[in-house]
Amino acid sequence: MEEKDYFEIVLNGFVSNRKYLTDYFIREYKEAEIKNYGFAEFFNKCLNVVSAIDKELKKQYYSDKKEIQEGLQAAISTNDKDAEDIFREQLAELKENDITATYYQFSHGRYVFLNNDDVAHIALSIGLALKTIQEQTPATSSKTEPSATIENPHQRIFPNGKCWQLFEYWKVNAIDIKADICFAYWQMIEDKLMYNITPTQFTEWLFKDLNFDFEGYWKQLTRVNKPERKRLYSMTKLQFQLNKSQY
Repeated sequence: MEEKDYFEIVLNGFVSNRKYLTDYFIREYKEAEIKNYGFAEFFNKCLNVVSAIDKELKKQYYSDKKEIQEGLQAAISTNDKDAEDIFREQLAELKENDITATYYQFSHGRYVFLNNDDVAHIALSIGLALKTIQEQTPATSSKTEPSATIENPHQRIFPNGKCWQLFEYWKVNAIDIKADICFAYWQMIEDKLMYNITPTQFTEWLFKDLNFDFEGYWKQLTRVNKPERKRLYSMTKLQFQLNKSQY
């Protein structure tokens, strides 16, 4: 069986079928199913592509921000007021939505440019396609491993193994790790994917069981609830098929 190029599938859909992107992913899945590609495999790998693009956009943003901040500090240290004003203006004008990731499609000989709005559109379309297929074939969900059979080494924190896997995946792939983990805590509590423990209990568990020290850092949901972070979290939930409360 020929291995599918999921980057190609996602990029081609965005460029050629942007208006009807959900229908495109449904068609692509049905064609993949004929070739014995599984439901979870197809949609997880499409979502992995979106996560990779999202991560690249964040890396570019933080890299640009760091470069400007370093220039600003250098200007301050040399008392260069003109340069300082320029760097402060650049820092104020730097927006995550202005960052663009560039990819080259060899099969079509073209460049594809994607920003945060584009990634949000692709993620939503994949999510709607996934939901449509699930509704059309309810038995599909039974093909995946039941939550109860997945090991849950932290039963005091998570209601089942899938919830632990979601958190672990989120932590491993975090970019701004402390803010990302704060967001995951608040959101998973709200979604009932984590038991209702206090922030103090959560940070103590992180330090004791995962050897992760917040070093006094903690943020409320309003401080970390960015649209890009929310979108990535929603995609991760889709990957682990955790769209309902687990207790």
